[in-house]
Amino acid sequence: MEITVFGVNVNFVYGHTTPNHEMKEDTVYLDGAVQGPVIDNERRSYSLDHHANCVRAFTLATCQQVAQAIELGWDSRGLDVVVNDLDADTMVSAWLILHPERVREERVRELVNRVGFVDAHGP
Repeated sequence: MEITVFGVNVNFVYGHTTPNHEMKEDTVYLDGAVQGPVIDNERRSYSLDHHANCVRAFTLATCQQVAQAIELGWDSRGLDVVVNDLDADTMVSAWLILHPERVREERVRELVNRVGFVDAHGP
């Protein structure tokens, strides 16, 4: 299913994992939509994930990765978003991509940190 939100195409295919070699340009894959983190700045193709091909104990949850990337200058404007699950981590990640200008707000930071900690390490 594909919907457009604030001019961003959001693609949702429950449980589907895209192989790294099939990642599209101008697209960000969130929280397991591609297994493991991938950064391809030339193609603007990204996988922000903390489930595979990483050390889970030390890898930030997806929403924390998105927040940190935006704070460091990552431009998420114009990227399509691909998700394969609708959990809090994925929803906060997608919201941050849609509203990068709010990443430094105190309540947003608190939400990102709480959701990120629980999602990455359990209750």
